[in-house]
Amino acid sequence: MKIKLIVALFFLTMIYACTSESIRSEKFGRFVISRHLIVDKLKWEGGNTHLDFSEICRDDGQLCFRGESDLGYLYSRRFKRLAVYSELEMRLFNTENGEEIICDLSKLKARLSFAVDGYWSESSLILFSRSEINDGKITQSDIFSFSSGLCKSVRSVENYFRKRTSERTQDPEKSELAWFECGKTNCTLKWLESDFITSHQKEIGCNENNNLEIGWINGVPEARNRDGPKKLHCLNEAGELKYPFAPDIPFVADNTADATY
Repeated sequence: MKIKLIVALFFLTMIYACTSESIRSEKFGRFVISRHLIVDKLKWEGGNTHLDFSEICRDDGQLCFRGESDLGYLYSRRFKRLAVYSELEMRLFNTENGEEIICDLSKLKARLSFAVDGYWSESSLILFSRSEINDGKITQSDIFSFSSGLCKSVRSVENYFRKRTSERTQDPEKSELAWFECGKTNCTLKWLESDFITSHQKEIGCNENNNLEIGWINGVPEARNRDGPKKLHCLNEAGELKYPFAPDIPFVADNTADATY
């Protein structure tokens, strides 16, 4: 019995000696997300670090969420908003005062174990999720508004963002969203205003094989060619660029942490 105990203690000592813990943290207003990493000192090639667990806490220590790979968040630095979610629930917070935005998100519960993405505006949150694995495509869009002080679901559409040649793009000034819906012979540029409800669209020609992107010109989304092989450009009848190339404008994502340490 003593020998077994000694052997067990030896192996535990070896494991402890060969690994160490590293913590990487990011600050989001009054909230901090800390990723606790295990570093394997014996691995010299390839990845020697893996996630042990993540934790998101308010700075007063009175509110914390802990999870392994299932703990995620959606942050807006501009609007001081944070959504924290796991496979079981999602909760919304004002990161400036640390208070929770009470909202009935129960309809999302069945989809939180799959991909979740979204955007904040001053008065709304739009979430993209899917109810099942579907070739990586988003199949559900849910819009929640809290402009009246009460958060409520105002729109829910399946397959809202269909076949497209461009990723969703957000206007850094107006918080509008724009995207392409393309078929074999024609593309439509569509966008939502900052309430995430009022919609617009414009036929632009081009097709699903063209290398397109969205440029915001005076606050209005416009089709632009993306630099690349000429055979992928959208051309007019004269064989010239139908749309100019998008300007190379640096864009800082709204979900950038306030500080990293």
